[in-house]
Amino acid sequence: MKQVGPTCRAFITETCFTIGFESPSSFSTLFKNRTGLTPTEFQKRATFTRRFNSDFRTLEY
Repeated sequence: MKQVGPTCRAFITETCFTIGFESPSSFSTLFKNRTGLTPTEFQKRATFTRRFNSDFRTLEY
C-alpha cells in the first residue's frame, strides 16, 4: 500500500487546528467515530473518486 505523503498529513494537521482542535489525534479520533474512516482513509477515497469520475467523463460513447 502506498504511504501517505507529507502533504496529506500537513493538510489534516492544518485542518484540525483551523477548526479548533488542540491535537491531530483528538481530531482523528472524532472523525473516525463520526465517519467510520480515518481522515487519511477518507482523503484517499475522495482522491480515488475524483480520479475515477474524471476518467469516466472523458470516455467516448
